[in-house]
Amino acid sequence: MGYKISGTLTENSRVMIVNEADWSIESNTQETPSSFEVTTLTSGNKIVLARTSEGEITGFGSVAPIYF
Repeated sequence: MGYKISGTLTENSRVMIVNEADWSIESNTQETPSSFEVTTLTSGNKIVLARTSEGEITGFGSVAPIYF
C-alpha cells in the first residue's frame, strides 16, 4: 500500500506534487479535465500545484496524502 492524492480538474493541467520535507518533486504529470489520482507518494505533507497551458496556477499547501 502507499499514499495518494486525488482531485478534479476543469481543464488540461500539469499537476506537480512537492514533498514539503525535502522539497523534492514526487510527481509531475499531465492530466486531462476529469478526476485524477496520484498513488506513488510517500507519507508527509505535500504542496500540490496545477498549471494550465495558459499559465494559470492553482495551488494547495500542507496537503496530507491518504493511506490506501
